[in-house]
Amino acid sequence: MPDLTDVQRAYVEDVVEGVPFLGFDRARGRFSVSESVADPTWEQTRILGKAIRKLCHRRPPPPAFCSVRLDELTMGYYDRCLEYYCYERLELNRRHEETCWVRYAEKTYCLGRMDPAAEFGPEEKARFMERLAREESRNYVAMSVWRAYRKNHRLLRTLKKDDEGWVLLLADIPMRPLGYRERLVASAKESAKRVLRYPREDRVLRVVRSIEASGWNNDIAWTEPEGGAVLGYSTSGRRYFALTGRHRIAAARYLYSQGKLSGATLLEFPVIEYPWGPWRQGRSHPDTPVCEWCRA
Repeated sequence: MPDLTDVQRAYVEDVVEGVPFLGFDRARGRFSVSESVADPTWEQTRILGKAIRKLCHRRPPPPAFCSVRLDELTMGYYDRCLEYYCYERLELNRRHEETCWVRYAEKTYCLGRMDPAAEFGPEEKARFMERLAREESRNYVAMSVWRAYRKNHRLLRTLKKDDEGWVLLLADIPMRPLGYRERLVASAKESAKRVLRYPREDRVLRVVRSIEASGWNNDIAWTEPEGGAVLGYSTSGRRYFALTGRHRIAAARYLYSQGKLSGATLLEFPVIEYPWGPWRQGRSHPDTPVCEWCRA
């Protein structure tokens, strides 16, 4: 690809700043994690999160130099499951609560990583939860889990670590914002939906309808309140993972599978290549059955 402009170079430098193991492959237009981090610690994934947050809230400056074709995306378990949710709901007419996404993937939370050989019995699990509250106090997922655990210690029954030491919880927990007022507002909205019998469906279906009606538009994709999508690519597993913007990616993949969106569609989103397997939230829980669609 041509040399970066001064604006693009400044963009890249800002993204990699403070992440010593992250670089940029100018020839391929992709960010890349050093091979020395093939077996990352939880802290290293948190550090990489700084770059991901910058990428999702700042569109790469034109002309487009960070993009991937839709038909190049072979997604991992978590994203395939959300794509399959679209198929289950729209083609198989399954109820929301009967889908694989709602029963399993949506209820799986990756909370940390530890030595795969270490003991992880009831005492170790309790200590893990205490440490989670101390070290992840600014993480709304971790704090939602912590509040649920304080009310019901039986959550520890489904707190497991997989063969690589990633700690995963399978539980139906309402995710709440960190702020007290924001939590009250979120709770009130959920109560209102129940009273009004608001149809239960994942918002990915609204994205499917929007893209189907108006086509793919990178400008619209970057105007979402949560920012644009950022894609991860496992060089060892040869699978992509939506680090952010999962619903838009899943909707596009579903429409492509149905012949309603061209595989040549260019998604103008940055890609981070990393040398380990599934991204932390992209892992299935040890007790979760994985269907053929999501495993492929």
